This record gives sequence, C-alpha cells and structure tokens, in this order.
Amino acid sequence: MRSEIVSQENTTVVLHVEVEQERFDGAVRDAVREMSRNVELKGFRKGHVPRRALDMYFGSRAIVNEALEELMPRVVNELAEEYDLAPIESPSFNFISAEEGKPLVVDITLEVRPEVTLPPLEEIEVDKPLIDVAEDDVEKAMDEFRRVRATMASVEGRPAGEGDTVMVSYTATVEGEEDPVETNTSPIALGAPQLRKEIRDVLMGREKGDEVDVMVSMEEDANPRYAGRNVRYHFVVTDIQEEILPELTDETVPQLTSGAAKTVEELRRRMRRRLESEVQSRVDMMVRNEAFDQLVAKASVASLPEKSVLRHMNQLRQDDLEELRRQGKEDLEEVLRAQGKDLAAYDQGLRERGEALTRNGFVIDVLADQNQIEVSQEDLEMEFRRVALRTGTPLKKVYEQYTQRRDLLGELMAALRTRKTLDHLVSKVAVREMPMEEYRGKHGGFDASGEGNA
Repeated sequence: MRSEIVSQENTTVVLHVEVEQERFDGAVRDAVREMSRNVELKGFRKGHVPRRALDMYFGSRAIVNEALEELMPRVVNELAEEYDLAPIESPSFNFISAEEGKPLVVDITLEVRPEVTLPPLEEIEVDKPLIDVAEDDVEKAMDEFRRVRATMASVEGRPAGEGDTVMVSYTATVEGEEDPVETNTSPIALGAPQLRKEIRDVLMGREKGDEVDVMVSMEEDANPRYAGRNVRYHFVVTDIQEEILPELTDETVPQLTSGAAKTVEELRRRMRRRLESEVQSRVDMMVRNEAFDQLVAKASVASLPEKSVLRHMNQLRQDDLEELRRQGKEDLEEVLRAQGKDLAAYDQGLRERGEALTRNGFVIDVLADQNQIEVSQEDLEMEFRRVALRTGTPLKKVYEQYTQRRDLLGELMAALRTRKTLDHLVSKVAVREMPMEEYRGKHGGFDASGEGNA
C-alpha cells in the first residue's frame, strides 16, 4: 500500500492512498464468498450462489461496496499506525478508483486527536481522609434497619400526627374549571421532606372520615396539565396509619436478618463494616475525581475539534430531552422559560459541557496510550460476571448481549479502559492521608452519608 499526507489543517488530515490490485481483488473475492454463504436466492442452495447470480441480483457495485466495508477499516488502522495518528471520528472516503482489476485509489479524511501534553503525575497532590465512622452513624444505620422492616397499623382514637401516613382518596381540579384533572387514592406520609407544606398542614390533626380542601399553586415546570396554575385538592381521609418498628433483641435479630446476624452486637458490627465500606468507596471515588480534575487542569490540549464538541453536545441534548419526556414534558424552551433561562444560555451551557467532555476524553486517551493501558479478555470476562451478578442475568445471556451488539461491547470496553486508566493515575499521584477531622477543617467538611460535603 502506498500513501502520502496531502494536507493537514489543525486536526484534519487528508491522505492519498493506493491499495494494491491484488489486495483489493482479494477483498472482493472475500465479499463474494461471504455473500454467497449468507444470501438466499431461488434456484440456488444457500452457500452455493455463484458470482454471476450475485452480479445479476445485486450488481457488481454492491459487491464492491461490501468489500470496501470490510477492507477500509483495516486500511485506516494501518495508516494510523504508520503515521502515528489517533482518529477520533469516523473517516470520510473519496474513492477515485474502485474497480476490480485495478488498484484501489482513495483520498481519506481523518479527524485526529490534537496534541495533548500531560504534566508529571507525581506533581499532582490529593488529600485523602482516613476512614472514621462515628458511633452516631452506626446508631442511625440501626434505626434505618428498623424503619425499612417496619409494619403499618391503623391508629384508633387519635388524629393524624407527626410520622403518620394518611390514606386518602382525592380529586384535583384546576381553578376556574369544573372537571377534575385527576382522581386517585394515595398514601401521604406526613413526615416526607418533599411533601408540600400546604398539604401537610391541612392533613395534620385530621381524623378518619374527614373531608378537607386545599389550594396549591403549581410551579411553571409542573405537569403540563396544570403548570403555573392553582389546583384545588379535595381530600377524603380513609385511614390513618402509624409505623410500628420492630424491637432489636438477641431473639429477634436472627429472624430480621434471615440468620446473617445472631445477636444485636453482631448486627451492630456488620453495620459498622458496611458503613466503613461505603465511606471507603466514596473516599476512593473522591480521590479519583480530584486527581483527574487536577490532571485536566494541568494538561495542555492544543485544540478542541468542532466535530467532536458537536457530537458531545448533540448527545447531551438528546439526554436532556429524554429526561424531559420521562417527566411528561416536551417543550424545552417552555421549561427553560419557567426556570428563568433562555435557549441561548442553554446552548452556551451545552457547549461548555461538550467542550469539557471532549477535553476529558483526550486526556484519558493520551494517559492510557502513554502507559499502554488496554482491556484484556480477562478484564471483559470479569466484567461480564459482575454484570451477571448485579443484574441477576445468567452469565451466558450477558455474553450474548455484548457479543451480538458491537456498540454495547465498544461502550463497555471504553468504560473499562477509563476505569483502569484512572486507577493507574491514582497509583502515581501523591496522596496525602490525614485524619477525618483535619480533612473536614481543610476542605469544609465530608459527609459520611454520601449526600455531599457538609
């Protein structure tokens, strides 16, 4: 194969390539064999369709195209290795000559990764708090263990109070309209933090059989049926229930834990180990993220190819629209207006996110390439087992799902390579361990619950 770079502007490279006639003709013969094995034509046994029949039914151009689909990825890979290029987008081809019996002549346009310069990893310093699970955290975990195993029981002789759940049937009617927009039944937990104050206040102190109305002003980004309008709820209290927490004793713990713990003290030790493991996972993730943030901040990326930025922006927009659809909303501009934003500001934010994803991807790829980090078959098999265990899917079916879908397999391999690269990064940076209290003082807190810094 002969090739030369005919132009290079920023991250766009154009190569003129000539593939030997013998190799091109061989690719066509391979395509003919593959088509013969797979197509079904009346009058011919499957796998024994002759070339002349394929030409008659599909045309020689279709056969050549089939050959090019298999040949060109290999050609691009060889060129990338020869010229030390890292393609970042699908190449485009301008075929000058693609006829059997002649060399294949083509101009190939590649979008390649820009020059990326990384700092010495040992210059990156990250603080890491030592694990410290307080006794109060263990007690909260024990309380939560009881709550998730609580039973509900109807109350008698008293009105609804703090911590109760009020069972209601209700209608919701938009102000100025006659017909309800919603009729339903629902349990309403009076202690739920997300419960509207107006509803909580009107149901607190009510008794079974009570009927009560309340007007609620809906936000602009609420359900489109009543967004930005006043809605009158008519509640009928059908029951009041309280939570009955199980007692934790050496006699009840074995049953509550299905035999996993035999005594209250053993359950407490298990809770502590679980909390320590959860906090350790959050600490490890925090160290990884901080190390990568510093790496990106110190790295130099020559340019951000517009095509790559736009690809990320389009994917982010699709993700946002899909999330809106899940919420029952369709009009992005209407949602933005309700939030006091406009489409121009949204697009600017989208570009910033797209540029960040593009830059981060280049930094990860260069770090992986410099350290020859690849995904092995063993890595894949281990991940397949993790997926099977996590989802409860038979291992054989997991194998089939990924091996039959190249896109899914590609995404998985990319995620695994990123994970291995970040693990390598953390192993090389300077990690300063310090007591949790010192870390909290320096960084403004650390929330052991995993809900963010205090």
